[in-house]
Amino acid sequence: MNQMMKKFLIQIIGGFFIFSPLSALADSVEYHLCKLNSIVRSVRVITSSEERCMVVYTKEGKDQIVGNTSDRAECEEIKTNILRKIKDGKFECVVHMNPSFTFIAGEENESP
Repeated sequence: MNQMMKKFLIQIIGGFFIFSPLSALADSVEYHLCKLNSIVRSVRVITSSEERCMVVYTKEGKDQIVGNTSDRAECEEIKTNILRKIKDGKFECVVHMNPSFTFIAGEENESP
């Protein structure tokens, strides 16, 4: 997808960087998968070439956008605070950079 098309798509959605189905616009995805027995939580930090970043928290299969900003330090702080709370609850987390997932609200499906 060319740069002009990316900018057009971002303008269509009002400058709000959405992760699905436009995940192709993401330059990087930092994916934290946290587990406690059979309970799963995830935190994703999605950044774009337009200097946007979004933090998405998933609990009980439901995505919640908890940060959407052009300040990457703010995204980092939001992510750190959420992960601290999750880990305080005895969850164990692993991080994946740029995983090959297609993110659909409430679902995580591996791409072919």
